[in-house]
This record gives sequence, structure tokens and C-alpha cells, in this order.
Amino acid sequence: MATCMQHLYMIPQARQSVLQANVDRVSPVYSETLKEMKKMFAYLMESERKSYNPQNFCKVYEMDRQPLNTGEQKDMTEFFTDLITKLEEMSPDLKSLVKDLFVGVTSNNVVSLDCPHVSKTLEEFYTIRCPVADMRNLYESLDEVCVKDTLDGDNMYTCSKCQKKVRAEKRACFKRLPKILCFNTMRYTFNMITMLKEKINTHFSFPQQLSMADYMESTLLKPKNMSAKADSEGGETSVSEERDVMDEGTDYELIGVTVHTGTADGGHYYSFIRDKIAVEPGKPDKWFLFNDSEVKPFDPAQVAQECFGGEMTSTTYDTISDKFMDFSFEKTNSAYMLFYERVVKEDVAAEQSASVSSPIDEPLPSPKYKFEMSDELADWIWKDNTSFLQDKNIFCHHYFSFMWQMCAIVPATLPRSDTSVLILPAQLSSLFLLETFIHAKEKPTMVQWIELLTKQFNQCHEACEWLLDKMSTDDHWSQQILISCSNQTIRQMFQRLLLHVINQLRIRHYADSPNTPWLHDSEGNVSTSNVVSRFILKQLQILQHPDIQLNNCKYLPEYFSFLFEFARLGEEEKRFLIRIDCISIMITFYIGSKDKASSDSSQSGGSSEEDEDEALTALVEERFKVTSLEKMVHLVAMLVESSRVDQQLVLSGGDMELLIGGKGMKFLVNQIKDCINPKQTCKLIFSLSRNNEELATAIVSVILNNAVRARSPLASQTFLQVLTMTTELVNNPSGLPKFTEIILSSFWAACERKPQQFLEWMSNLVCHNSVANDFVLESLNHWVEKYLLAHKLHKVRAWAMMLLVSLVPGHAFKHYARALQADAINGSTQVKSQMSPEAISVLHDIYNYLLELMPGAKKYADFTKYSTNQLVSYLNFLRLCLISKDEKLMFSPYFPHMWQMFQPKMTDSQISRNQNKLALLMFWYHACHDCSPNLHLITSNLSVTKNIGFNYILADHDDQEVVAYNRSMLPAYYGILAACCKKSRSFTRHLAQHQNMMWAFQHILPYPNQYVLAVSQLLNILEMMSTTHPDSSTEEKQAVTLFKRKVMYMHQQSLNSRSDWQTIITVLKIVLVTDEDRYTWVLMSGLTMLSEAFGFIHGMYHEATACHVLTDMSDCLSLIISLLTVALSKVEDGNEAVTLFDGTERTITLFNVLNAWEKTFLIKNCLTLLNSYSPSEVRLHCLDVLKKLTLLVPECAISQIAPQLLAQHVLFQGLESPNSHCCLEGPYFPTRSSVKRLQASKISIRPPHPQFGMFLHPSVVEANKGHDSVYDHALQEFYAPYHLFVDFMVRLAVNKNCLTDELLSLSALVAYEGIPLHFPYFAKLWTEIYQAQRSGQSDKLLVERLCQSNYLIDYMEGILHDDRSCLSNQHIYMFFTNYFKKLQPDQVQQLVLCEDSGSEGLNLINSIIQSIHSFVRMAVIQSPSSTLHGVIHRSHADLRALLLIYQSQPPTEYDPYVASTFTTLKSLCMEYKSRLHKHIGDTLTMLTARVQDSQKVPESEPLSKKRKLALPSTSSDEVVEPTPSVKIEYRADNSASADISSSAAISSSADNSLSADNSSSADNSSSVDNSSSATSKGQSRPASINKGKAPAKKSHQSSPVKTTAQPEESADVSLPMSDEPSTSQSSSNQSVVSQSAASGSSKNQLARESKVVVSSGAAESPLPSVDAANNEAINKMKRKIEMVENVLDTIGAVLSILENLEVEEDIS
Repeated sequence: MATCMQHLYMIPQARQSVLQANVDRVSPVYSETLKEMKKMFAYLMESERKSYNPQNFCKVYEMDRQPLNTGEQKDMTEFFTDLITKLEEMSPDLKSLVKDLFVGVTSNNVVSLDCPHVSKTLEEFYTIRCPVADMRNLYESLDEVCVKDTLDGDNMYTCSKCQKKVRAEKRACFKRLPKILCFNTMRYTFNMITMLKEKINTHFSFPQQLSMADYMESTLLKPKNMSAKADSEGGETSVSEERDVMDEGTDYELIGVTVHTGTADGGHYYSFIRDKIAVEPGKPDKWFLFNDSEVKPFDPAQVAQECFGGEMTSTTYDTISDKFMDFSFEKTNSAYMLFYERVVKEDVAAEQSASVSSPIDEPLPSPKYKFEMSDELADWIWKDNTSFLQDKNIFCHHYFSFMWQMCAIVPATLPRSDTSVLILPAQLSSLFLLETFIHAKEKPTMVQWIELLTKQFNQCHEACEWLLDKMSTDDHWSQQILISCSNQTIRQMFQRLLLHVINQLRIRHYADSPNTPWLHDSEGNVSTSNVVSRFILKQLQILQHPDIQLNNCKYLPEYFSFLFEFARLGEEEKRFLIRIDCISIMITFYIGSKDKASSDSSQSGGSSEEDEDEALTALVEERFKVTSLEKMVHLVAMLVESSRVDQQLVLSGGDMELLIGGKGMKFLVNQIKDCINPKQTCKLIFSLSRNNEELATAIVSVILNNAVRARSPLASQTFLQVLTMTTELVNNPSGLPKFTEIILSSFWAACERKPQQFLEWMSNLVCHNSVANDFVLESLNHWVEKYLLAHKLHKVRAWAMMLLVSLVPGHAFKHYARALQADAINGSTQVKSQMSPEAISVLHDIYNYLLELMPGAKKYADFTKYSTNQLVSYLNFLRLCLISKDEKLMFSPYFPHMWQMFQPKMTDSQISRNQNKLALLMFWYHACHDCSPNLHLITSNLSVTKNIGFNYILADHDDQEVVAYNRSMLPAYYGILAACCKKSRSFTRHLAQHQNMMWAFQHILPYPNQYVLAVSQLLNILEMMSTTHPDSSTEEKQAVTLFKRKVMYMHQQSLNSRSDWQTIITVLKIVLVTDEDRYTWVLMSGLTMLSEAFGFIHGMYHEATACHVLTDMSDCLSLIISLLTVALSKVEDGNEAVTLFDGTERTITLFNVLNAWEKTFLIKNCLTLLNSYSPSEVRLHCLDVLKKLTLLVPECAISQIAPQLLAQHVLFQGLESPNSHCCLEGPYFPTRSSVKRLQASKISIRPPHPQFGMFLHPSVVEANKGHDSVYDHALQEFYAPYHLFVDFMVRLAVNKNCLTDELLSLSALVAYEGIPLHFPYFAKLWTEIYQAQRSGQSDKLLVERLCQSNYLIDYMEGILHDDRSCLSNQHIYMFFTNYFKKLQPDQVQQLVLCEDSGSEGLNLINSIIQSIHSFVRMAVIQSPSSTLHGVIHRSHADLRALLLIYQSQPPTEYDPYVASTFTTLKSLCMEYKSRLHKHIGDTLTMLTARVQDSQKVPESEPLSKKRKLALPSTSSDEVVEPTPSVKIEYRADNSASADISSSAAISSSADNSLSADNSSSADNSSSVDNSSSATSKGQSRPASINKGKAPAKKSHQSSPVKTTAQPEESADVSLPMSDEPSTSQSSSNQSVVSQSAASGSSKNQLARESKVVVSSGAAESPLPSVDAANNEAINKMKRKIEMVENVLDTIGAVLSILENLEVEEDIS
């Protein structure tokens, strides 16, 4: 409203017309509205005030035939249209004004394309509605308003002239435009999805200068067409009229904008308006911001920022990223209405000429508009301005300071001899404070003025008498300040000031006349000469004034507080108030106000919705007002008690009549009903009824009757609250009646009329009133069945139950009841220990009484006569009573009655949600829980066993009410059945044959999310029904098997693997117990169902980020593995036909089932789970599935797996930065940091999409092999299963003659990626193939196919150039020995040795020789054995690599430097070997001595006192205990053998572990400088040399070490899925690939192994720990000797080549 009036006021023509309008000539309907508008405009134009309050205008203005509601925000466009319409209807002059300023005309034209007719409809408008959505500016919006629509097809136009369907064009355009063009931007829209109103805050611009020429009818519709077509419904327009319209002008300029800020539900309007009146020539017009009462200048350049809407950017400091960030959000302020004014061409020309030719100092032209107002308005404005200026000067802080000087400072300078010096300042201060200062808007010195007055009144008692005397003659201050002032602080300060003045006079009087009453005369009558008496009488007369009523007095607390505090001054003041009828006056005031309010409401009559709303508002206000009467009630109660003389009240007849007389004790009833001050009301009742039991009975009867007659529970509660207070007295004063007994005597009569409210009240009363508690307990026969069982209202029965709960003493049972209601299934089992013996006794009495009612309670289960929740409260309380096993056993005799209540009345199919059944099952479940006798009652009763399964259950899973009911009922029902099944196996077998159980497994079990507890109980039942016991008979086992087949067939037919996968997995984990069960499920196409379920889980795992399905995925894979294992065993035994039970007899073969099974997606899903985002359990399960699948269908599986894996590995190798692959960043990828592994165990991170990820790039490996044993083990656990699986596929393909090129390439490529891990699988496999080919047991083309693979060359090149330490592994070295020579010379020359014109080969050889030389030099400088061992170990791989190169391409010239290096190394090896032999000899000698000493130890000596022997060690300080019996043989060649009695033997086989290359490494080998081992391909990564210490391997074989070569055994196709690759492999006659037990061992090695013989002898006193330590120490030293001898052999071979070359050179 404010913005509309401001815009209208700022339009000069509108302001002038409104001010000059004659109210007498206006329609009487709008005369008051026009009058207030004139006052408003005149006020805005001439007033000195800042703003105008349009309160009077809102009272007379009606919108939609209702007064304008200022508390409701109106839409501005609606109000503007309504206001303009009313102005148009007021008078002809105003109508002409509106037509000229605001009314335009639009024409809606329908131009026919098939006939010469045009339909035109003219329509007037006040505002133009412009769409904003999807529009950028006002011109686009106008284009949308005037858009042309073509009517054709089914939407053809029916011509009114031709009477036929024709094609036409429909368009709206503007025919005439007003002077003030108003636009309404349609920023509000209704969202049909959310069904809410929304605001469009998008950017929408509008120009300062607007041209409407393109949207006129003369432009959009051509004149020649219009003249030719003569069908116009709105009248014809001549060419001259159109020319006149165009001559008026179509150019507009912006003069105002209304902005709305906020949302569609609410906000605020403000305006930017251009001042068209105070225009200065040559200067731009001024703009102002109108924001309610605030008006200030505005820069029009900011229109775009303030009005266009759109987004804005804000810079905010982000504490997380520690930087400033820009946030964009939509503006909530945007233009809602636009006002444009037509630009007249003459005005534009005049302005241009004036700006060019007018001199600057030429006088301004006379004003164009004259704003004249009537004399009446001018006088009104003049008086208002005068009053405002006067108030402005009076309420000025300078005037306040002057008055402070006059009242506080000046009197202090005057002599005190004259009394007027004291009294006059006090009078002046009082008048200024009470007449002026308290009315100021800001009162910062209010406290100082009150303190000044207090001080002045303390000094001058005459001033005190003057103040009270003035107020006793005139009550203006009392009414205006104490009653009507809205400022509570001022009222309180004034009240305290009055009390202070009275108290000063009281003190002065008693000081002068101590024994003389000051408010009474000598005869005891009220003194009229006392100023205080007159003042109090005047104050009480205020309540008798007809204008003072509750409905128009909001601020009464301080008034009654003043009277109350006055009464508290002393007994004389109380008697004074009683004498002057203060009680009667206050009661009459209160009763009269209530009667007047009720009479007004009864006379108004109306029953419309508006009246009801007003009544509700009045009720709220009334409740607010009566709180101000608390002090009044308190004062009445205090005065009544003060009137007591000799235990009798001395009150006038009028007071007593008003207090307790009349119809129904009106005063008491009304104040209780209004809940004014219940505590003091109760004290008033005590005062009235002391020594008057008859009156007490009457008062209680009145209160009870009003509580019964109350229309609402809230109204009843107020009366019952007072009754509760009357019963709470601990020590009854003398003469006070026993209110508790009086109330209880009438309680049941009142309870029959209002049972719900009174039972609720009594349930609270008995908790703290023992008399009421005993009374209710003694009358159980009177009310329990009546209200707990038979009453029709459920709330009454519920409160009867709560009353029973409240009867049990203590809080423990009440807390237990509340907790059990929240959790119906699980109850507290410790409540009995917290209850007192008295509480348990009371509970047992109530419990026994309720159990005795059970035979008669059966009739209430009949749903045809009673409600389906009739027994809920009764059964719920019985359930509450089951606090221990004793109470459960008390129920046992009544079990038959409960069964008759349940069956068949509660199991009827007509009732889907029987609440009685729910409550009974809850009670029954708790009665049977952990109570075997009650379960025996069920299982031993044939009738119960036969019929307990019949229970109607509605499985409507879409009805939320049914679902909620089943969610509560089913857990209890199935919990009972589960407990019975656990109790009796015969009951279980009988229940398994019940059709309702199979129905439950089919319709309830698949919904675990809706019925969590019920499904849990059903699964327990299913597990017990599927279990066979060791003592089960054959018949029982057959029944269990038949039951499981029924369940499997039912779920296979009814469940959907995509939606019910959770149920499928859970059920199969229970029913698939034996291999026969699994095979049956396989024949039922169970593999297909599980594969589909696994596919769906796989999709959820990668797509549904909030779904945690890893456990379900693992369980599903485990089931698939078990099924594949059974199917594999059956395939090996041969396909067989099996007859299944599915209702019919049918025969299925495994071969048909496997052929029909689609395996592609299962293989793909398993492969995409092989990445670092999947835990190890899932990865191993996936590999196991793929392995079983490959064994089951080799050709099919290999043909799908190998190409997919090869493509992924090739794609990975082709990446520019393979180390940044996302699958290498998962939480389960092995790292040396423990933080990442810990995080991986807590959070579940998903890959961006399903993909394979078992890749490895050397740059990802954080430490070389052997540097960190924990990290090496983690890498092995992660990658070894996959490498073993690839090895397994190749072995199987070789045996099945289906080795494809893809699989062969995959094997080599995976081996290439496994170089940093030193995996020997590929080398060992192809070494065995090579040996089998030589023996004629394998296809000779396999080796040739491998040699033709490019990935083999990459594998060899990677080892020779990047990680030569792999050659320490015997399998890899034997592979190079066999296949290096198989390569073509050009392959060896170009790819391995002599890349880049032969320079690379020389670099490789030089690198190897330099590495060996650095090791030798280090050994020469540092002579300890640990250094020697490390040098020899690290030189081993380089020596082997050099030997391979020399054997393939012998050197062309002899190098003495190289020969001397190898000779030195050989001597070091010999020296180290002799040390080892000596160390072994010393060790065995000490062992023998240790054994001999142990044999001399007396038998009585404890074992703990035996001396331990620390064995010498060259690598570490290890403590080794001796062996009891040792035979030592030391030979001349420094080798030793010993026969040790032990359970563990030392193995010397080279084929024993993945880390065989680490077995001979020394503990301190890491001290060798790793930087000297440079690689051939640059120096970016050092050679991977093993520096780690391999864990000792303990052999538990009792046979001595074999010293001869073992015969070759055939390879087995089965793949050992363990972390260690050295698992033994059984022989197979069908295998074509053979492996040697001592793979790669040469004759020299076997000869060396025979030098050290350790044989076992008889153990005299076995000490396993000592034997193990000795054997391990000897085994460790033996491996070191073997390694040294291998190095010597390699050095010998290299030196032999060099010596032959030297001989050839000497010969030449």
C-alpha cells in the first residue's frame, strides 16, 4: 500500500486532482476514502513530520469488501489496480484523470487467411503483465505479449461471418497507450511439482527510454489490410484516429520502479521514484528512494544493480582451504512494477532549445501545477505542525538538561530555612517527570530522575502529602501511568515511587504517634482526613469506573501489585482495605468484566468462520489478560485470612456473598477456570473452609461439577489442578477439613461422567498420595473391568491401564512401563531388582486379579460386538507384569483361557489389523521368553500344536498401515514359533509341514527392510527346520531334505534375483548344507540365479554410493564357489540325471544346466573386481570363481578371460603415465605407509567405474625387493594370487591343448609386470614345458610360439637391464639358460645386447663388470664376514647375467682387468667358504659338549636351571640351543656332517620358495653400497638388488637331506592357491608338462650338496626348541655354502671363457 500511494503522490497530475477533488460530490461509498487520501497527500506535502501513519486510511479503505488488514502483505499490482478502479468510480473528474493517465487499450485480432474477415476485440488495461521466465529484457517480454499465433489444423478458427473453419493468425497489440504506462513483471509462478509458489530471480533488464512503436496495432497490422476487411467487434478505427494515436507519441521514459525483496511467501516493497515537480532547467531530474518512512536521494546509475535481479558474487574466507573464495547466489531484490511516462514531442523540443539558448541567470518559469488544498486541510496541517514543533522543542535534550538544572542543582544552592525550597523542587520534578519526561521516546536518565524524586520525598514529607493529595483528587496519573502505560519499566517505577511515598508517611506517623492508628480515627473508623486513606480510596474507585474493564485494560499487574504491597505493610493496612470493601470492589470488577464479556459475545451471535477466528483470538488475549490478575487473587486470599478472629472469619456479608455466594460460587469458579493463580486460589479455599467442613464439601462439589461440565480436557484440567493442590498438604492445620477424603467420596460418581479426565487425574494423584492409592487399590472390583475391559473408548481404557501402573509404588516400574512401550519386543530384565518388596507385593495383587478376569475377558475378543482394540490395555498391562520368571509361571494355569481367547476369534481372516491379537501375541511372547514350562504347555498340547500355525496375515506391502501393524505383530508371533521349535524337534517337523510357514517364507522373508525383526525370527525357524541332528532317524533326515527342496524350489520360482538378492543369499546360506543340497540347487538353475544376483550387487556396489554390499557380495561369491566345486566333482564323476521335487517329477542333467547358464557377465564382473578398491577377501573369491569356472568349462572360460585380461594389460602398458592409473590408487593397494591401510579398513572407497586393476608399474613400487620384508609380503599377498591364476590357466590350457595366442601373450606380459616382485611362476612353467619338450612329452611348437612373442623379449630385457637380481632365483636363471639360446641372433643383438648400433651391449657388459668390481673393492676394504657374504650374494646375479651374455656371444678380446677382478672375487669366495666350514665345525663341537653336559645334569635339577649355549654366528647374535644327540664327522676338505636327532630336517632343494633368491642373503648385506649396481638403461632406477633378510624356513620332515638327483615328475594342472609358490604338486599320468623335484640343479650342485651330510639319530632326551634352533642355524650356514659354491662355479665358467680367449689371443 505504501509504495502505491508514494508513486501516486509523486505523479503531479494525480496529486493535483486528488487535492482539488470535492468530497461532497463524491459517492458516499468512497467519501471517507477520498477524504483520508486528501489528508494523506496534504500531510506528505506540507507536514513537518518525517512520515505519515496511514492508520485512519486503512480503517476506511475496503478491499474485497473487507477492511484493509495491515498485518497481511498485499500484492502491489492487485492493490494498485483496486485503488485506480476506486478512483475511477469516485467522481467524473477523477474518472477522467484515470482514463487519461493510466488506462490504455489493447486489441485482440484474429485475421483470417482464407476469407477477408478480421475479428477484433478491444480491452482496457491499467497495467501490462510482462513474463519474466526465460526473458532477458523488457523488449523480449513485449515480443512475447504481442507474439503471433497461427490457428490451423485441429485448432482452426471458426469465422463468424463465413460460418466455416478457416486458417487464421491471432495476435494482441496495443491500440492506445496511456500517459503513465505501468508494467507488472510476472516474477511469481506456481510450481506444479512442489505445489508451492515460487519467485523468479533471474536477470531482467529494462531501459530508461522505451519505444512502443513496434507493438502498436498500426505497425503490426498493415492499414491496407485493415481497410479491406470490415469485421470489427470493437468498432472501426479510421486512418485519422490512428494518426492521432501515433501523434500522441510512443516514446516513454522511466519515472519509477517498485522493488520486491524476499520470497514468494513474503517480503518487502520499496520504490525508486523520479521527481517530476522540482525540476531545474539544465539539470537532470532527481531520483529518491522511498522505503516506508525513509526517503533519501538515489543515483539512477545504480538502477541496474538494484532492480535487474540476477546473480551476485560474494567473497568469503574459507577456513578449510585457508583462502578467499567467490560464491555466487541469486539476488532476492528485483523490480516488480515499472512506471513509464510518455515523452511529448513539444516538451522535448522545448527542453532542447532551452538548454541551448536560455541564459543561465534567466528567471525560472512559473510552476506548471498548482497544488491547492482546502482551508480545513490547511488548518489541520497547521495545528499538527504546531503540535509537532512544540513537542519537538519540549522533548529536546537541551530542555531536559535545563529542567535537571532547575530541579536538582539550583535548589541545592538555596538555603533550607524556607520549606518552599524543599517542596517546590519536589513538585516541579514530579510534574516534569510524570507529565513530560515519561512520554519521551528516549529516556536515558530515567533512573536519575527517580532517584532525585526519592531523595526529595525523603527530605520533605509535605511533598509526599502533596503528591498523594493531588492524586486523591485527580486519578489522571494513576490511569495514564499505572494502568494505561505500555512501558512496564515506567509502571513499575511509578508503583515503587508511590509505595515509597506512603511508607515515608507511615514511618513519620508512627514516629510521632506510636500508639495511634494512622489510617483510622480514634473510634476505629476509616479516617477521611488522612491523605493516604483518601489516596487508596481514589485508587479503588478506578476499578469502579465503567471504562475500566478487563477487555480494554492490558496493563493491570502493577496496579494490583501496588495494592498487594500496600497490604503487606502491616495488619492495619489489611484491616483498612477490608473496611473500605476492597475485596468486594475487586471481585465486582472481575465478575462484572466477565459478565460483560459473555453478554457481548452472546449478543453478537454469529457462527461464521470469521467469528470463530475472532473468538479464538479473543480467547488468547483473555488468557493473556487474566495473568495480570494474579496479584489480585493473592491479595484477596491474604485479606480473607487476615480477617480471621478467634478461628472465625470476620467479613462483611457482601464480601462473603461475593466470595462463596451466588449461583455456583461464581468468583471461585471463574478464577479457577481462567487459571489465574491456582496456588493462591487453593489458599483462599483453605481460608474459607477452615472449621467449616460443610463449606469444604460444597466447594469440592462445585469444583467437581465444573470439571465434569467443562467442554474441553484443558478446562477440566484447571479444576482438577486445584483439587490436586488441596490434597498436597503435609501437616493439616487445625480445623482444616480432610479434602482428600471429601474428594474421594465423590470421585467415582464424577468419573462416570468424565472417565478419561478423572482417570488421568487419579493416575497422577495416587503417585504421591497414599490415601488415594489405598482407596483405588481397595476398589479394584468397582472400576477395573468397567474401565479397563468394558468401556467403549480406547483412551479411557488406556488411562485405566496407566492408573494401574501408577498404583505400583516407586519409580522403577513406571520407567520400565515407559521403556517397554517404546520397545515392545525387548524389555528390561532388571526392573525387579530395583523394586521394593512393597511394590512387588502390590504388583502381584493387581496381576493375580487381572489373571482371574481372563476367563471372563474372552467375550471381549468378539469383534462383532466389541472393538478390535478392546483388550489392548488389559493385555499390555499383563505384559508389563512379566518382570521375572515368577510372574511368567503365575500365568501358566491360565494358558488355556488365553488360547481360547486367541483361537479362533483373533485369527479370523475378516480383520486384517486386529490390535487385540497384536497385544495378546506380545504378552504371549514375553510369557514364553526364557520360560521353558510355558513353552512346554504349547508343544505338549496337540490342539495348540495343530492350530498355532493358523494366523491370518495380510501381506499388503504397499499399505503403510498394514506394514506398520505387521512390523509389530509378526516378530512376536514368529518369536513364539521359533522358541517352540527350539524346544521341541517334533514341533519343528510338524510346523515345517504347515502351509502357512511356506507362505511366510514366500511372502514375508523377501522383505527384510520392512520387517527386520520378523525376518530374523523366520530365518531362525528356517535354520532349525533345515538342521539334521546326529541322532535323527532316516525318516527325519528325509523330511528335512524334502523340506529344503521345497524351500529351494519355492524361492527359485517366486524370487527375483535382481530385487530379492539379499533373501536369496540368506536362505541359501541356511539350506545349502550338504553337497547334495548344493547339487540340487545347481540343477534348479541356481547358478543362473546367483550370477544374476551377483551382477545386480556388482552394479549397486559401483553405482549406489550409500549402499554397503561388500559382505553380501562376498557371501554370494562364496555360494557360487561352493556350487562350482560340487558341479566340478559331479562333472569328474560324469553327468548324471537327478529327479527333483517341485510338485512334479522331472529329470535334469548337469550338462544341460551348464550349457544353459550364461557365464559372460559373471566372468566380466569378477574381473572388474580385481583391483585395489576391493578387499582381499573379495579378490580371492573372484579368482576362485574364475578358477573353478575354468576347470569346469576350460575352453569357454579361457576364450573369454584371456582376451579381456590381455586387452587391459596392453592398454595399461600403452598409457603415457601408467603409475597414475586410478586402479593403483585404491585403499587396498599395498603401501609402506600404515595410515592408508588403516583408513582403508574404516571407509569404503569405490572406483570411478568397474574396471580391472591388477597392474604393476616399476615406478609404483616404493622399495626394491628385500628392503622391507613387511612391504614385500603385502605386495606378494596382493599380486601373487592373480599371477598364480594366470599360471594356472596356462598349465590347464597346455594340458587341454587349447593354449591360445592371447593366453600365451598374457602369460609373458604378466610376467614382465611381475619383474619387480621376482615372481618365478612364468619361468618355472616354461622351464617345465621346455624339459617336457626335450623328453617328447609336450608339443614342440609351444617353445617356438613363446620365442616368437615380443613380450618374451620385453621380459628378458627387463630382467637384464632393470632388475638382474631376479637371476638369483634358480627358476628364472634356468629359464634364461634354456631360452636365451633359443632366441634369434638378431633378437639378441638388437633387443637385448646391442641396441643402438651395438653400443648398448657394451654398456650392459661394462655396467655388470663395474658393479662386480665395486663389490670386490668393498670386500677388500671391509673384511668382516657379513660384508663378504653381502658382496658374494649381490655379485651372484651379475655373474649369471655376464655368463649368459658370454655364452651367447663370447667376448672378442681378452681384458686382464676383468680377469683380475674375477680372480680376486674367487679368492674372496674361497676365504669365506673356509670360514663357514670352520664355523660349522665349531658349532657342532659346542653342540656335542652341550649335549654331554645336559646328560650329566641330575634328574632332580629343574629344567629351568640348565645352561643355554649361545652359538657363534657370522651374521647375527642368535641364541641356539644344542641338540641332545649329535654324531659329528669332520672331513679333511673342511666339510662337516652331523647326525642330529630331531623332528625337523634341513632341506637343500633350490625349489622351495618365492624368495629363494633371498635365502642365502646375509643379515648385514644391506651395508653393501647399492649405488654401484647401475642399470644398463640409464641411471633413473638402481638395480633391484635384494638387501632383505628372508625369514627362516623350518622343515618338519624326519628324513635326511637327499644328496642325489630325484627323478622328474609330471606337472599337475591343479593350481595351489597359497601365498607360497613352492607348494608340492602331485603327479598326474595325463600331464604332458613335467617338473623336476630339484628344478635347475646341475651335477656340480648335487655334488656340492653331498659334501655336507646331516643325518638324524635317536633322541636321548628330546628338546624340540633346541633341535629347531640348531637345525635352523646349520641349515642357514649350509645355504650360504651352497650360494658361495654356485658363485664359484659361475666365476669358474666366466674365467674359463676368458682363459680360452687369452689362449686364442696368445696363439694368434
